[in-house]
Amino acid sequence: MNKIKNLVYHPYTKGIFFVTTGNIVVNICTYFFHLIGGRYLGPSGYGSLASLVSLLYLISILTGVFSTTALRELTKLWARKEKNKFYFLLKSFFSFFTAWGVALFLMFFLLGAFIANYLNLESKNFVYLMGMIGFLSMINSPWSVFQQATLRFKVLSFLNAFISVLKLIFVFLTWYLNLQIYGMLGAMILSSIVYFFLSLCDFLLFVKKNFQKGAQKEQIRFSPLKFLKESSFILAANLGMTGFLTSDTILVKHFFPPIESGLYAGVAVMGRVILYATGSLMTVMFPFLIKRRVQKTNYRKIFFFTFGLVFFGSLFLVLLYNFFPKIIVLLFYGGKYLDALPYLPPFSLYMLFYTLSGVFGTYFVSMEEKKILLLPSVAAFAQVVLIYLFHQNLYQIIKASIFCTALLLGVFLVKFVMMEREK
Repeated sequence: MNKIKNLVYHPYTKGIFFVTTGNIVVNICTYFFHLIGGRYLGPSGYGSLASLVSLLYLISILTGVFSTTALRELTKLWARKEKNKFYFLLKSFFSFFTAWGVALFLMFFLLGAFIANYLNLESKNFVYLMGMIGFLSMINSPWSVFQQATLRFKVLSFLNAFISVLKLIFVFLTWYLNLQIYGMLGAMILSSIVYFFLSLCDFLLFVKKNFQKGAQKEQIRFSPLKFLKESSFILAANLGMTGFLTSDTILVKHFFPPIESGLYAGVAVMGRVILYATGSLMTVMFPFLIKRRVQKTNYRKIFFFTFGLVFFGSLFLVLLYNFFPKIIVLLFYGGKYLDALPYLPPFSLYMLFYTLSGVFGTYFVSMEEKKILLLPSVAAFAQVVLIYLFHQNLYQIIKASIFCTALLLGVFLVKFVMMEREK
């Protein structure tokens, strides 16, 4: 009885509860966002929106890399209770992220015409709006890092859930005003701006409560070059893992006509529910692994518990997608997308391999195992090569992704077993 009570009230279990609850709200809102986009814009227009959202995944490569590196360093300081160093390092990170956000916006502005032409978009203005979304995404990243490093998962989950609901309200307004793709992107921008100011208020209140006034800035120095060097291996891992989520949708948009690319975009959104449903577990696992490793306490239980939950949760969804694909398609997009029915079961298998690989990748980052983190980029590059060589139909696209993620998972598993034997 005491063991069950300790498990229920353990900070890790409570973190999973809050993040999972928040993610449920976020995923429901994401579902309605794509539901509205799919039905409101139709397969052709939704294909354009999906390719733009895929650009957002590419943006998340940078934000994910920098956030992961920053989170690792900040969690170490918080675990050692070096609060003043934590505070000044976080401020340095914010300036660093802002500079990269400006650079990201300028890149989208300069390459707007080329990107619009490559993706067969109706207007390059869509790309400019994505640049603004990228800038906001970059400057908002330190807030979630700050909340994770301090293990404040309740605040993290509340803000994410609230902003997702707010974005959905903006999307309904977009539908009512018939603003089409411009309105969908505008909803993302407005909700990101609100998130920034709410997170800023949370940060200022937390600093006032927890940090000493007049602390000396010389306590810690931030080196951008050292930070980039430390980020290089995480960049390789994130580049690969994010590449899997973006390259297939972008290449399908390039190689296939609008109707087929829209159908594939719908399949991708439905399949990624497997990833979104288990993503909260890795969000909680990562800072806990770092904290326990710094404090030299048992972190393996955390990993095995998380891996088990991800595996059985993902497997359950794969079975649903294989036995009831028609119900899933009708729930998401309605009868217009029934032609996507045959692609959903194999795509769910692709997502299963991808999600399990992500758990191992997160573990290797927390353990600072650098060389193995190069592997996701190699696997993602192989996926792109296979899609370029074999793209006669959508089945070939999915088979290439299954092959590459299954290979990645196999090598990760071998590396993990070797590490355990050494320890």
